[in-house]
Amino acid sequence: MRDLQQSTLRRTTGLIGSGGVPVPGSETAYRRFLELRREVYVDENGFLPAARAADGGETDADDVRSLAFAVVEESAGEVRIVAALRLIVKGRVIRSVPDDRLPVERYWPEVFGPRPAPQPSVEVSRLIARHEDRAHQHESVLELYAAVLAFLDEAGLRSAYGLVDPVLERLLRPSLTATRIGERRWIEAYRSVNVAIVIDVPPIRRLSRWLPGRYLTARDILVGLDGDQELAA
Repeated sequence: MRDLQQSTLRRTTGLIGSGGVPVPGSETAYRRFLELRREVYVDENGFLPAARAADGGETDADDVRSLAFAVVEESAGEVRIVAALRLIVKGRVIRSVPDDRLPVERYWPEVFGPRPAPQPSVEVSRLIARHEDRAHQHESVLELYAAVLAFLDEAGLRSAYGLVDPVLERLLRPSLTATRIGERRWIEAYRSVNVAIVIDVPPIRRLSRWLPGRYLTARDILVGLDGDQELAA
């Protein structure tokens, strides 16, 4: 996780949950994420039925195959989620599910046809942002997406699917490379109109652990891209 110290405010961005359980040290943040899901998706917008709220938070069957990421602010012992989302993972081996298709595959089957999403694939889900300063909130969403895209790049994935409101699609377009693959459709399970998108995961240059000070992957070194030509690139 990346930490930023601003007076008494501690701000972190990273993974807070895996397979429906919090990662060590993120128990409060993960619980707050589930509570925010209930507040936004059940109480405020009515996208999901009240029966989906358990123990004060909203959960579903996809949580057992998901990873949760968040921008978390902590001050005076209070933990606050500024932005959060989960990645539903297709092909996760830790826990099996009867139907491993991503939601976008279920609701837009004609988009995939005989070519289902590969394993592993991910779908962005349950995006939430909450802050009284709209600019701060927007910056936090971008910071969250940057962290998630860096994670996916490191994992070797070049795209992520999404099932989003058309308004959110427009808001994300200036900051992300996203292509609509499924047109507007009423999704009864979410009680809303959504579109299907695929988000490009850009390659991210990282300093090499093998050749300090060089932006090289192990594969670059393996195939000989560690010479003077690479230095000049």
